[in-house]
Amino acid sequence: MMETLRDKLESLFEVKQTKYTGKRIALTFILIVLAAFSLPMYFRYEAWVHDTYAAEYHEVKQWVVAYGQDHGTYPLSGQMKLDEEKDLAAFFSENHLNPDRQLYYLDMTAFPKADNLKYTYVFDPDHRALFTTEYIIYDMKRMHLPGR
Repeated sequence: MMETLRDKLESLFEVKQTKYTGKRIALTFILIVLAAFSLPMYFRYEAWVHDTYAAEYHEVKQWVVAYGQDHGTYPLSGQMKLDEEKDLAAFFSENHLNPDRQLYYLDMTAFPKADNLKYTYVFDPDHRALFTTEYIIYDMKRMHLPGR
């Protein structure tokens, strides 16, 4: 009984050499190639996300400016408290922006394509600055407005 237990214990620490078959070598090569191309694929995806984000942002920005010129006022729905939007507050502190700005949510019911928007927009009428409450990662930075 004791010898069987010792044999089992010794077999746990045995190192057995494995054969490298053609399938195993091919699978290892494929995994190495996938690992090598994963970072450029991620950067390409990140750029695509930024480009779609920037296109939507610029469309909303043009609409807000045109609405302001036509109606004399901007389509604001309610004042935003920066403390309630943690991501945007972190963005303001990281980029040394004034946290005492008067920020307002946009009233998107007046926007013709409001159903297709992915982000929530915040507007500063004093500086005519548009931000999103959600962020995207681009170029290893948190972005609340598009930039390169």
